[in-house]
Amino acid sequence: MPDFAIRWCLMVAGMVLVLLPGTAAAQLHMCNETPELRSFAIGYKDGADWTSEGWWSVAPGECKTVRGQALRHAYFYYRATADGAFKGQGYKFCTSPDPFTIVGDSDCESRGYARDDFSQIEIGTASEFTFTLTAPAPAAASKDAQSNAAPIAPVASSQEPWGMVMYEPSDLPVAVARFGDQLGCDLGEAMPAWGGQGIGLADGSEIYLVPCHNADINVEHFVAMRPTGMTSFRLYEFESPPGDNLDNHLLISSAFFDAGTMTISGTMAYGPDGDCGLFERHQYVAQGDYFELVEQREKVACDGQYDLPESYPLRWTIDEMGG
Repeated sequence: MPDFAIRWCLMVAGMVLVLLPGTAAAQLHMCNETPELRSFAIGYKDGADWTSEGWWSVAPGECKTVRGQALRHAYFYYRATADGAFKGQGYKFCTSPDPFTIVGDSDCESRGYARDDFSQIEIGTASEFTFTLTAPAPAAASKDAQSNAAPIAPVASSQEPWGMVMYEPSDLPVAVARFGDQLGCDLGEAMPAWGGQGIGLADGSEIYLVPCHNADINVEHFVAMRPTGMTSFRLYEFESPPGDNLDNHLLISSAFFDAGTMTISGTMAYGPDGDCGLFERHQYVAQGDYFELVEQREKVACDGQYDLPESYPLRWTIDEMGG
């Protein structure tokens, strides 16, 4: 299966999601611009219950409507398989090989279903979106030539955003791979399993989220960025709440970068089922060139109820505590 890139800098499991506000009836559309047939399933919160639906077969170059009503949810989840393969972000929903609508995301196996991995889509308050899976843009392919140069030369202050997923340490810029060596990471094992994310922004800056070690859960990433106008990459630290008396950390679990807000979030699960854990969000501060902790949320009880980590009870916020 070929790698997939992010256009508009939204990375989801190596695929591109282009989010376009709609102008017709409120609907959710899935488009496929990859060279392979894709089978789509979606998941969402319906009242008090999590619901999953599938399948929609979408041929290359086609689009299909998978939700024909107003999108009342800030988040949707999707699975898009080619020959049954898909690597998601750890969000689990019940599925079936046959067309299905399944209420509830727990006890899947005992009810005769599979429990499969989905990826998250954040749509905010929009009532209609179109999601498009596309093949890598030419700009992403050019990163191979840059990977042998260190330091990286400055990029023009304005460029087409690009994104890519890399499965080999040699795909990384040399300076970024060296950070992994300095941290004692096993990139040769972690990257083929999870993929490293590279994102180029319109201002010419580049950011890489790289898995350090392979693991079933809580895959820790390090973050390297070359800000616009700079000639080299730097490794970034992440803050802990002041009252915890903990040192800043260089690794963050299950890292996710939001290019629209310039934030990095991470979630550390407390158990294998992912129903509890610690969520943190860090905001990039360009003036000081650092990431500032803005909130931390925690769900202590591993109770079998699956909530979005960003909706866990608030543990610390920069607004309330004064940073």
